[in-house]
Amino acid sequence: MKALLLALRATIALLLCAEQYVLAAWAGPDIEATIAPVLRRQHVDQVERYEGGRLACFTWHFDKGRPARAEDAGWTVRGGGVVYPYQRVRTIADSEDVGAGIILRPVKPGQWSRKCIDVPAALIDRPFEITGFVEYRTRLTGRLWPVRQSTPEVSVP
Repeated sequence: MKALLLALRATIALLLCAEQYVLAAWAGPDIEATIAPVLRRQHVDQVERYEGGRLACFTWHFDKGRPARAEDAGWTVRGGGVVYPYQRVRTIADSEDVGAGIILRPVKPGQWSRKCIDVPAALIDRPFEITGFVEYRTRLTGRLWPVRQSTPEVSVP
């Protein structure tokens, strides 16, 4: 009877540990991005259209607050009731002249990056929004999960 009770206690302890791990992996990235974001004080300005509306450019300003390596980034265009996912964004000019751009960016305030995106044909003469994210691996929790952080929304008139 004692062996059965011991096995039951061990099973319950393992299940509780597994539950805690799953909860940490599920909520951990969101909590980390809220409490200790990699990018701080983000904003966008100088939103302009070029080439007859086929190209939209903007300047993204931010402070990189802690060491982390960017692993992924994505941009989505939304306009006219349609979502155009995974648009390619080109870096035209950058405050940091590093070969890998946002991946190897150092920790410091006052950084900026001038980005341009090809406008989908249906939105050349219509207003739209650009949303994006950057996904980081940090030293502290990088082996457990990536931290996904949203970029500011860009409204293109």
